[in-house]
Amino acid sequence: MKAIPVNETAMAAHLKAIESDRILNHINSNIMDAAYELQDFMCDYDESEIRIIVTTDGITAERIEEEEE
Repeated sequence: MKAIPVNETAMAAHLKAIESDRILNHINSNIMDAAYELQDFMCDYDESEIRIIVTTDGITAERIEEEEE
């Protein structure tokens, strides 16, 4: 089990990660398989700085900016 963060920013990130895990656990396995296949494809072509967002409204892509720590 991961340690619980002590500062507010770390706690917010921790809670976001927990929520993400909860959502991912409820997604159909066929969709997850397609997502992992896309992730592998992106790694093969070094597209590590692009985020693809899939919603019911459409598919978008954006550049990932480095986060300050």
